[in-house]
Amino acid sequence: MEASPQRVPTRVPAIAVAGLVAAAAVLRFAWLGRNSLWYDETFTALVSSLAWPKLLEFIRLTDTHPPLYYALIKVWTAAAGTSEAALRFPSACFGAAVVGATYALARRVTTVPVSVLAALFVALAPIDVMSSQDARMYALLELLAVGSTWALVAATETRRARVWAAYALLLALMGYTQYLGGLVGIAQGLWVLLYRRSEAPRWGAAAAAALVLYAPWLPSMWWQVTHPPFIGWYAQPLYLSVTDLLGLLAFGGSLLGTASFFQASTLPFVERLILVLPFCVVLWRGTVALRAAPSALGLVVLPPLVVVGTMLAVSAPRPLPVFLPRWFSFLLPFYAVLLAQGVFDLAAHVRARRTAVVPIVTAALVLSSLPVFWGYYLDPGARPDRWRDAAGLLRQHLDRDNILIYASPEVAIALRYYLPDPPSTAAYLPITVTPGWLDAVTSRYQRVWLVRTAVEDPRVTARLGLFAARFTVLSERDFGGVRVYSLKPARR
Repeated sequence: MEASPQRVPTRVPAIAVAGLVAAAAVLRFAWLGRNSLWYDETFTALVSSLAWPKLLEFIRLTDTHPPLYYALIKVWTAAAGTSEAALRFPSACFGAAVVGATYALARRVTTVPVSVLAALFVALAPIDVMSSQDARMYALLELLAVGSTWALVAATETRRARVWAAYALLLALMGYTQYLGGLVGIAQGLWVLLYRRSEAPRWGAAAAAALVLYAPWLPSMWWQVTHPPFIGWYAQPLYLSVTDLLGLLAFGGSLLGTASFFQASTLPFVERLILVLPFCVVLWRGTVALRAAPSALGLVVLPPLVVVGTMLAVSAPRPLPVFLPRWFSFLLPFYAVLLAQGVFDLAAHVRARRTAVVPIVTAALVLSSLPVFWGYYLDPGARPDRWRDAAGLLRQHLDRDNILIYASPEVAIALRYYLPDPPSTAAYLPITVTPGWLDAVTSRYQRVWLVRTAVEDPRVTARLGLFAARFTVLSERDFGGVRVYSLKPARR
């Protein structure tokens, strides 16, 4: 599968990749703790604070992810603390390591120059920086997906039992990190059946070993899959979500109204398509270039096709299809290999000034990301859920005769990271808002502070409607979708 040897001094690619890893680390560790945690990160912080016996049960009942990342964060925060930077530090490390892993995987399917360029695209990709500065599991999943794919190729080539055992372990770890990792494993099995059929028995044995390792979590996985949460805020036609995903992979999104890592796009389909079309052309050229090596092409193309295709098929029958592009940020290295191959293929088909095509096209692709970085690093509104600012307002104005009401459990989880000692009068909005409860609030408290989010379960919205009828709004502040209301009973 490996491309023909390159006439490149051995140290040159090693030095280049080391430089790219260093550059990636700078981007991923820059201002790591500057921004407030958003809700998903505060959930990570909550889980890390739980005692070990409670941690697994809490994840099983309240989350949609397996436990490996949370367990790692719990171990890490026991030593490093739970500041914003500390919570995000492991993801930044995983994200920097992915750059080197991308080069190693690319060398299994293509040339040294293409492999270095693929590593460059990953190092400078805004979507990868964002997922690497997110206290969530996607950077770890990305590293495991690339590493397991590399291990699979090594196992099929060497046929050594210890290499197959390492692959089986990585396969199990992917499943314990995020359920989409299981789809990567299915794509790898399909690759073996198509291009390494003689190795199918060994792959089957490795997959069986991974399943045995995963068996203790299967009942919890079934519970989570059959009890999905409300995530209808990103519901839109699937073809729009696919263009959002392409925009995130291509230039990090966020340009001219395209989808960001956190928020949906506001652009019509045609405008979204126009923005991603140049990148799609380069991807197409990369696919064409690798057709001469079907095994190499399958190794790079099958994981994105299986993962994205399966999730589209699962989402399509839903009344409100849900397909969040950031779920698939871990597929960036596979995209980067195709993109880099496409750049060199374009250069090969240009007759005049062929040597200038690669740097020119590469510069154009990289420069398209600069406005995204500018907004991401320097615009406080680039990230949603500014819970730190919301908590600061409450600390400044909450009095003893006030009550703080959380519109939902999610609000309480997020606020309690920044308000570890909430007022004794803090309370949840009850599931049933009764006249008696409303009378008690209006008679006992001079002012009510209500905190809600811009996107809520419709049942929460209905309860808030009953609640609001009894109060006059004195002030309202929006902190990136976190809304803080100061209310006064209407009778006063």
